[in-house]
Amino acid sequence: MDRKDLMQSLERFRKGLLQMGILIVVLAAAQILRDEPGITIVLLGDGKEKPALMAHAQELELPNVRFLPPLPKSEMSQALAAADACIAILKPVDLYKTVYPNKVFDYMAAGRPVVLAIDGVIRQVVEKAGAGLPVPPGDAVALAQAIRALASSRETAHAMGMAGRLCVETEFDRPALAERLAQVLEGMVR
Repeated sequence: MDRKDLMQSLERFRKGLLQMGILIVVLAAAQILRDEPGITIVLLGDGKEKPALMAHAQELELPNVRFLPPLPKSEMSQALAAADACIAILKPVDLYKTVYPNKVFDYMAAGRPVVLAIDGVIRQVVEKAGAGLPVPPGDAVALAQAIRALASSRETAHAMGMAGRLCVETEFDRPALAERLAQVLEGMVR
């Protein structure tokens, strides 16, 4: 993709951001990666922006983007097992700096490296664990670079995925966390 094409794509991205939400960043990254063999971005699920995103992807003639319908939670492990990496993205809003999105823990538990376009506490978790590549929220170029980096080094991607899984198993085990909470609460009552 030459500079002119990239600039036109980024302008369409800017205009589309308002009507398609933050996932337009993913389509802009797909536009940058369109000629990369072996990289396909799969958007799984539903949402009010999906029809506009699908139309925009069709308008851009993105051969590397697939839209799949939502799956029941019981089938998500199969979908994650089919992925080489997973993207976690939220709007760059200060409030979101304090959230721990469940999907990030799902990705880590599945042993998949996370391309994280979220700032805040969840970024600290992913960075500390070495579980993926954080990128600035809203930065399609950085998102594309991170996807490309993971695709070009399967060993690194696998190591990040396993590091994430280990982190979830050791630091975020729900029964263990519940037991610790119970101990704290019991200590407060005494």
